[in-house]
Amino acid sequence: MNEVMSLKSRFFLISAAAVAVASLSIACSSDTNSGPRNGIGSGANGPVGTAGASNAGGLNGSGGLTSGAGASTAGGQISGAGTPGAGGVSSGGAGTAGSAGGPIVLGPGNRCELAGVTVAKGTTLLVDDVEDDDLQVLPADGRDALWFESHDTTAGALASFKIEATTPGAPGTTKAMHYNVSGLDGWGAVVGVPFNLCYDASTYAGFSFWIKGAQGSGGTDQVLLALHTPISEPEASGGACKDLANCYNHFSADVFTVPTTWTRYTFTWSQFKQGAGWGIQAPAGYVPQKQILAVTLSPVYPGTDPSMIKAKSFDIWIDQVSFDLSGELTGGFGSLVTQQQFDSMFTGGRHALYSQAYANLLEAAKDPRFALFAREGSADDQKREVAAFLANVGHESGDLGYAEEIQANCKSPGCVYCKASGEYPCTGGQQYFGRGPMQLTWNDNYGAFSDFLGIGKAQLLTNPAKVSQDGQLAWKAALWYWMEPSNAHKAFLNGGFGDTIKAINGALECGGGNPQQVASRRQRFQTFCAALGVSPGAKDTGC
Repeated sequence: MNEVMSLKSRFFLISAAAVAVASLSIACSSDTNSGPRNGIGSGANGPVGTAGASNAGGLNGSGGLTSGAGASTAGGQISGAGTPGAGGVSSGGAGTAGSAGGPIVLGPGNRCELAGVTVAKGTTLLVDDVEDDDLQVLPADGRDALWFESHDTTAGALASFKIEATTPGAPGTTKAMHYNVSGLDGWGAVVGVPFNLCYDASTYAGFSFWIKGAQGSGGTDQVLLALHTPISEPEASGGACKDLANCYNHFSADVFTVPTTWTRYTFTWSQFKQGAGWGIQAPAGYVPQKQILAVTLSPVYPGTDPSMIKAKSFDIWIDQVSFDLSGELTGGFGSLVTQQQFDSMFTGGRHALYSQAYANLLEAAKDPRFALFAREGSADDQKREVAAFLANVGHESGDLGYAEEIQANCKSPGCVYCKASGEYPCTGGQQYFGRGPMQLTWNDNYGAFSDFLGIGKAQLLTNPAKVSQDGQLAWKAALWYWMEPSNAHKAFLNGGFGDTIKAINGALECGGGNPQQVASRRQRFQTFCAALGVSPGAKDTGC
């Protein structure tokens, strides 16, 4: 993950999205699921019992994942007593045995070993569109499971988890999954979908869905998308992790802000990474999509222990969950900026690399790995991000007048920009000076971008000039740097324009390093916001 977050806070938000996978066949009552889930120091979960029955076992020793109205499933899945987690007061009680015809009955432990791995063949992309009005995923390509939700046990908390009509909704659908919880004082909430007890989805390229949300009082519009695997899931909830204090470091995509209008997001498997520097780390070469226990969405309060925030709420709609990454993405750059607006921002003479700048940027932005670019938050915030991105591009490229760094300006002897790197070593005779609209610089960036493209790191390490020779490649490099190594995207959303300068060139410009350069970038941001019909607002910050 590129987002900067304290290890303690990271543990809180990950652990609060972990153990609802203790039972894959959870089907909540039509409106409410009041069962608890474990947070830090809580007891481990008691597995879910039979169809239509409440589970006496509890995550904190006081109620199952679907206690209260009880589950209404096709058969119980897991029985047996829960065990105390680190610091837990007591274990969960025994769940009721599964009814005849239900799924496999398993105890605690690694489901991928106990039940085996169901390997997808790639025959059916759609996971669920909920048009059939039930919580079961489409039973195809080995998938056989139910949606689930869980939230903390705050007295008086309200939760609704059901399929509702939605107009307008995702294309071709009339219903969507609606999850709305409020009044939470503890760890928060989670909603998710498994595919089977243990599922190998590696035949697919990634995961997509439609989503929209509404942030109410005490709410958050930021969520974390995570793959639960045996590496990070505790034994009590179907994983192989034995050290509870170091569990929950799931493979996660970056935290993102849920928009208020229906938006399609796509994520390739390569975007799911474990947090660095904490928790149990997967061995080299581990492929998480080969051992999926569940996929979850959790509300996030970056940098803060969720239990310190009272009366939390969370309101999202989800639809068209699929393994399909093809097709057009809704919204984003093309819907926010016209060719005419773009050209009005860059009126001077352009280098030949940018002769088709708008078309090349539009095409580069279609890469599913950039699905979050200009697609988070309100429409005004999306326009502000575009203005921030183009403002930095304008500054770096001389308003598209230069494809390569002016040699006299090089900050490296001979414009070589070579740093010691075992993973991305320099090629003799090559120079890694700034190229393209965001001036990609240094050997490690050229090598990492080459890897990102899937062409092997050597391609751009041996021929970095390609970035200043191919218009679409140049814009893809700019978007990659904005979204990935600098994470200026997230810096802007969580802060302001000044934070993008820090992310891109802060060591040389911020903190009084070069106030003229900061002013140059900032002036463009203000101008480009005006061109897009939005005020900079609180995002107009320096560094």
